[in-house]
Amino acid sequence: MIMNGSLAGLVGITASANIMTPAAAVAIGSIAAVFMYAVTILLERFKLDDVVGAVPVHLAAGIWGTLAVAIFSDPQTWASGLGRWDQFVVQAIGVGATFVWAFGVGFFLLWLINHRFPLRIDPRGERIGLNVAEHGASTEILDLLNAMDHQRRANDFSQPVTVEPHTEIGQIAQQYNNVLADINDEHIRPVAATDAMRQQSESLQLLWETATAANRAVSFEEAVQTCLDEICAFGGWPIGHCLMVDELGKKLITAGIWHFDDEERYAFFREVTEEIEIGIDGGFSGRVLATGKPTWVGDVSKKKNFIRAGIAKDAGIKGASAFPVLVGEDVVAVLEFFSPEPLEPNEAILEVMASVGAQLGRVVERARSSEARFKTMVDNMPANVHLRNKYGQFILVNRKY
Repeated sequence: MIMNGSLAGLVGITASANIMTPAAAVAIGSIAAVFMYAVTILLERFKLDDVVGAVPVHLAAGIWGTLAVAIFSDPQTWASGLGRWDQFVVQAIGVGATFVWAFGVGFFLLWLINHRFPLRIDPRGERIGLNVAEHGASTEILDLLNAMDHQRRANDFSQPVTVEPHTEIGQIAQQYNNVLADINDEHIRPVAATDAMRQQSESLQLLWETATAANRAVSFEEAVQTCLDEICAFGGWPIGHCLMVDELGKKLITAGIWHFDDEERYAFFREVTEEIEIGIDGGFSGRVLATGKPTWVGDVSKKKNFIRAGIAKDAGIKGASAFPVLVGEDVVAVLEFFSPEPLEPNEAILEVMASVGAQLGRVVERARSSEARFKTMVDNMPANVHLRNKYGQFILVNRKY
């Protein structure tokens, strides 16, 4: 006889039939909690989706509860004549049989259904989104892509596409119109037009990647890391780094977010950078904090006001550039880039960087807005609310508490 031992079932058995001692019930619950936590960690490690937590709560706890019957309950209540170990084997066989039946039959039926009626949307629908693929809805990016595709098929690039100002897609459309303007300028030679189009296409790609990263990122750090990687690839920068503005808005401190083509070569430069604070007189990055505008330096190793000039020279760093991340008119972060080669200022790249800074600023605005709404909601709750971290330290309390 296989005895049902799900977590809920064990609680009911303990309360009604008194086949387990209170200590056994506490042990079962404690081990079940550890078991569920371990299964949750395994799901995350193997990147298996379980949005509502059904596997740890139902599968893991159910398996443990079924096995726990043979471990903790009184053998006399089983009425099976089996010893504790024999009953444990029976319980384990029951778990295995249930798995084979439920998973095997379920998998086979779903496989048959999927073979005839696919359960997953096709790759194109997944790429453009269900709202567009199934309901014919439109978005700014889809309208822009359709307009560009229409120009390609008609081979007519004389008219610019519609630009929606103050949006990510509007900035991409503006860059595309710049490409069209360059192409349609009769004074541009074919080679120059080709170079301009390539550069503008790369700019469009960069803006698209950073806009996507800003929209999809769950944190500012994630968005910044993606932008650093994309900008370094775009501009050929071997080093990218993010500096955050302190609470007083007077100094820059490292955010610990870097991009390196050769991390070992620039390890000492990174170590020194992460130990210092940069004020408005701290070289080109400090100037960005003070002015809120991008800057470009041909050779930082020769700049006397650059506090890392000596370290940069030892590391073979010369060319540098930086641009701000703005929320309104306030600088909240500075992204700086370095190269072993002296570079001439490139206004087109600085313009693109300014757009990227605006994208990242929106991530900060969203985070601040969400945090403000959350704090307001918690503060207006009539109940005492507090939150501690795993060390027992308070990290949140509401006004009532």
